[in-house]
Amino acid sequence: MKVPVFIERCEDGYSALMEYCEKLNIGLSGSGETIEKAISDFLRVRDDMKNFYKSAGMVFPSDLEFDFRYQVASVSV
Repeated sequence: MKVPVFIERCEDGYSALMEYCEKLNIGLSGSGETIEKAISDFLRVRDDMKNFYKSAGMVFPSDLEFDFRYQVASVSV
């Protein structure tokens, strides 16, 4: 399953946000001083969530893919 992740400019740099997905029962976000750092933090949060699911005896979606989308009004690429 491919889900959108929105990259936006924020006060302290950039944010990467996957809004809550009811089908997956999760939402994820990351932040950083640069776009690359925000995406890296987002992926770290995803890995943390995978570990949490495993420790709770739940199954994290194995087919989860991300479509990173840049909010043009707030991001200079």
